[in-house]
Amino acid sequence: MNEDANNDVGAGARIFRNFGYLTIGKLLADGCTFLFFLVLARTYGQEGIGQYSFAMALTGVLSVFADFGIQTLSIKNLSRYRDQVTTYYGRLLAVRLLLSGMVISLLLVMTALFPFPDEMKLLIVVIGAYQIFLTLVEGFGAVFVAWEDMHITSLFEVSLRITTALTGMVIVYLGGSLLLAVSSLPVMTLLHVALGYHLILRRCGALRISVRTAGVRQVLREAFPYALYSLLDLFSSRVALLFVGFMLTVSATGVFNVAYRFIVVLLFMPIFAGLAILPLASRLYVSSLEEFQELYRVTLNVAIVLGLPMAGGIWLIAPRLIELLYGLEFVESIVILRWLAWLVPVVFLRCIMRVFLIASDRQEAVTRSQFLVACVGGILHYWLISRFGLQGAAVATLLAELLLIGLLGFQLKKFFVWQNVGIRIVVSSTAVAVFLMILVFWFSLPLSATILCAVLIYSGVLVLFSDIRQDELRLLLNYLSHNRPIQSGLTK
Repeated sequence: MNEDANNDVGAGARIFRNFGYLTIGKLLADGCTFLFFLVLARTYGQEGIGQYSFAMALTGVLSVFADFGIQTLSIKNLSRYRDQVTTYYGRLLAVRLLLSGMVISLLLVMTALFPFPDEMKLLIVVIGAYQIFLTLVEGFGAVFVAWEDMHITSLFEVSLRITTALTGMVIVYLGGSLLLAVSSLPVMTLLHVALGYHLILRRCGALRISVRTAGVRQVLREAFPYALYSLLDLFSSRVALLFVGFMLTVSATGVFNVAYRFIVVLLFMPIFAGLAILPLASRLYVSSLEEFQELYRVTLNVAIVLGLPMAGGIWLIAPRLIELLYGLEFVESIVILRWLAWLVPVVFLRCIMRVFLIASDRQEAVTRSQFLVACVGGILHYWLISRFGLQGAAVATLLAELLLIGLLGFQLKKFFVWQNVGIRIVVSSTAVAVFLMILVFWFSLPLSATILCAVLIYSGVLVLFSDIRQDELRLLLNYLSHNRPIQSGLTK
């Protein structure tokens, strides 16, 4: 086994550690961001949060063009060729800055043409600038992800989100308008662009930033499949909000987004799991296909075992959760949240499959699948929203994601063992059904006690199955004990 393969001994422990760093940081960061969202919802009501949500959805596409897939490209390539940071990443940063300037100019022109009130136009400009600056911040974080220095990325993320949220909440507390409160987003993000550049200089040395036509063209050509996928993925994730905003009302957008926002907060787990796995999977595809396949099998199993109980738990506590977080004004969001809860396990699978396709240099297959889903999803959203309103939007979002994991699973069929996945789905669904029946029909407990009991019941039922004890439980115990490295792709 070559040096890279030897370095991958104990891969399971490293993935857990890296995922742990990202998760802790994300929990702290998104906790503050989510609190800021709650403050906006309670202070400015359905109309205000609807305007905020619509502006976020509308300007989200700008972040795709500002990043242009460079973040994923840099993680993949820098994880394989770590000695090329100053030259390679310097070229990537130059292209990023060029794209950001062009997109900001486009934002100003587009906003001037929108048939919206002046205040709404300003809100779109402010949020659009924030989304563009955020791609630069994430670009610096991608270098540390590629090097598996996840703790640095995590601290960077926490710093940005906490300072942004606290600044915005102070403005709200002092009686500022929605526009003034949201202005904290681009200001604090721009400050973190400067901080990110400083961190890269200290970690890697001076970057060789140069803008040459040939270099720019090469970067854009390599990043194009990732950019196209990001654009299609963004459309798929924001299409519900956009269709609701245009077909129903701004207030309806707020009602939908308070439920969707909660799910988005939870989706950091599959997204960060993918980030933690991508550098290792990318190297294993080159050094050891056997370990690559074993890594895929194990992570897919874990995704199912974690995702399904999260969905069942959200469905169970949705009424009390909406009332606690948003108040009775958003009671319509309860049904929406119960539908969207099932996105969690689906997105778990989608993120894992996408990572392994990218690691195996098949990003074009990912993009083709996402394009088909974007087309079908647009039709589904229009038809179901026109017939069933907000519930139709939730169902259309779920159906589109189910179609996508089917297509991605087909692309990975030579690594994909349906029997193994089916066993995990049956086992996990059985455990979820047990805690739902017990807590719905037999006991009425406070919210915190309900969550704790659900976790205990689910875990207790899982360990009754030998497959779980031999794989997932053994993997967890190996990591916790640190008695020995996990060999042959993590579990054996």
